[in-house]
Amino acid sequence: VVVARHLADATVAAGRSGAWRLCEMALRDGGRLYLEFWSGGRTGRSETQLLAAVPAETVAAELAERGAVIVHREETQVESAEGQPARTLARLVAEWHR
Repeated sequence: VVVARHLADATVAAGRSGAWRLCEMALRDGGRLYLEFWSGGRTGRSETQLLAAVPAETVAAELAERGAVIVHREETQVESAEGQPARTLARLVAEWHR
């Protein structure tokens, strides 16, 4: 099992590609990847912001390119600080089948 909370939204496409490659190698004989990341809201990143939303469709497509099968997907609205709009949190579960 690989659990990655806020990995997808803490890095850029090249970083995610390397992470998905690592997951593919670690899980090719079985197991699951559990992801949780911001998928909605502000997608731009400032110098002080560590996380930037990544659409769940983007992450699912990147995983599919590496041969993963998405076995579970959900997106929920999470209340933000007062005066801020709610943000969307995505959870994906992926497997690699031989």
